[in-house]
Amino acid sequence: MEEDAMVGDAVEEVVVRWSQQLRHGLLVYSYWFYCLLSAAACAAVALYLRPARVGAGGPTATTPELPPGPSALASTGLLFFLGRGNFSTIMRLVRASYGPVFTLRLKPSQPTIFVSDRAAAHRALVQGGALLADRPPAAFSNRYLFSDQHSIASCGYGPLWSAFRRNLTGRILHPASLQRYAGARRRAAGVLVAGVKRQMNGVVVIEGLLHRALYHVLVSMCFGDGLGEDDGVVAAVEAVQREFTTSVIGFQAVSGGDGAGVREEDLHKMPYLKAVVLEALCRHPPAQLVMPHTATDDATLIDGFRVPKHALVNFTTADMALDDRVWGADARWFRPDGFLPGGEGADVQLTGAKEIKMSPFGAGRRACPGIELSLLHLEFMVGILVGEFEWQAAEKTVDLAEKLELSIVMCTPLRALVAEPTPIIL
Repeated sequence: MEEDAMVGDAVEEVVVRWSQQLRHGLLVYSYWFYCLLSAAACAAVALYLRPARVGAGGPTATTPELPPGPSALASTGLLFFLGRGNFSTIMRLVRASYGPVFTLRLKPSQPTIFVSDRAAAHRALVQGGALLADRPPAAFSNRYLFSDQHSIASCGYGPLWSAFRRNLTGRILHPASLQRYAGARRRAAGVLVAGVKRQMNGVVVIEGLLHRALYHVLVSMCFGDGLGEDDGVVAAVEAVQREFTTSVIGFQAVSGGDGAGVREEDLHKMPYLKAVVLEALCRHPPAQLVMPHTATDDATLIDGFRVPKHALVNFTTADMALDDRVWGADARWFRPDGFLPGGEGADVQLTGAKEIKMSPFGAGRRACPGIELSLLHLEFMVGILVGEFEWQAAEKTVDLAEKLELSIVMCTPLRALVAEPTPIIL
């Protein structure tokens, strides 16, 4: 029995040693294998994406060239870093090297052009009319997400888009129709205030409460006032449309009022409230880029550069809103006074009709048709929150770092300590 045990131990030791050697050998082999595989893959990508040589039919003195940009291989390398919260930094580096209009060769057959200058964007989107009003075909994976491009935002420029926009702006988004939904906004404000009061004994996370209040308005606008009062319906719509939720606009709260609330008809008497909302949209827009555009004509030019008919054209609207030539050296500071009379943004037009100073809703023919409705909801909700409560950050500092989901949101949701407003004794 002892000899059998000794033999068993010896065999087990040999097996363990052999396994360790085999594992070490496999690791070494795997390391070199993956090194060789990576080198081969890089070489293949470089050869596959290498720009074609310009021949007799290429750009000439009379045929404009594409905007300049890094090589195909360098563009592919940048692709790995664009979605990691450093989009603006990378775009600024490329702009510093190649100018405000540049090309990233992210696909071999479809160049991607970026416009980061607000004057060039105005010439292309506003002065150019319909030349860049088209949308690129949706990838197969996005067809269901964007209703196979049968929506006003994603469909191509043409009769279908015109019908969508005409129906939307002539009815639900017509300025005369905004008052029709005043009752829904008041009920949503009540839902918002009640939600904040339920959390007042602890830390209030306002993001979810704002989402629910806005859903009340949207449900009422789409299905009528009765459904807007049903929490079950609102919850169902939230579950279905959660990924389409608009970003929560950060704001710098000020001391509360007397608790009487804010009336919608008094918003036009509150210029500083509107200035705060505009400053938030300017410094923290819903997206770094507007939805991609494509040219409707193969002869389209942007600042003298050629734009092929099916090329993707992106406008870095978030960076355009931080132009020191418009806002001064403190362009990145939260300074609502700039939107008051006499300020740099006092005459700002969100449609960009005369000049693009900021463009959170896009510009030109494909600009968002719901600008007035969005501003009304933002001013009303922020006014209610500031008028009904006193706000204080739960931590010493508020983390304004951003991350990209379907829109830009705060990496760390706003956490606040909330109290009833202090009575004002006259």
